[in-house]
Amino acid sequence: MKNRWLLSAFFTVALLASQLTHAALIRTSDGNTVSNLASETTTVWNIGEGLFAGQLLGAFNVNVEGTLWDVVFEEGTIANIFTNADGFDAPDNSAAVAFSRALGNSVFLDLFGFEFDNDPTAISGCEVIRLCSIITPYQNNFGASLVNASGSVNAVAVFTAFASSTDTSQVPDTTWANWSLASDRASVVTEPSGVALILLGVAGLAIRRRKTL
Repeated sequence: MKNRWLLSAFFTVALLASQLTHAALIRTSDGNTVSNLASETTTVWNIGEGLFAGQLLGAFNVNVEGTLWDVVFEEGTIANIFTNADGFDAPDNSAAVAFSRALGNSVFLDLFGFEFDNDPTAISGCEVIRLCSIITPYQNNFGASLVNASGSVNAVAVFTAFASSTDTSQVPDTTWANWSLASDRASVVTEPSGVALILLGVAGLAIRRRKTL
């Protein structure tokens, strides 16, 4: 009976792990699923599945003034996400504004049944239906943000001030845009999250221990 319970727990955790890690790559130009990013040059949404179904986690190949960038929307503090100011990809305000405009032009779109423009809550880290600020920082206290507002034209805030200790996981209408050059991307492989791996490991050890008793 105990073995059955442990096996049941193991498969439950395995299912949870699969739900935590799945994401769909959708090309914004035609709505088709992408299986290999290496051959892509157009913008591709990274859309969550399972527990994060329909959430826009980020995007690949976002054209920012002629250069392709990848972006991830993340919650937390500057120190946790960017380490320090050296981790910012925007060197100054004009660059941060360019990143923010690219989000409005190429990423936050209402296409193929998705409403990433009209519904800010469809963006990872945004929990307020009225609007959400997606900040691209360029200093510890300054950045530019794309204010994604429901049912109206989005606006780029050319200057945004915030405390360096700001934790966006505690601010429901704000999230960070973490950028990286698409050319630096090694590969995109769906891997289990750290939490999922720990849960799977604990379940596996429990089964092994039971068998050795």
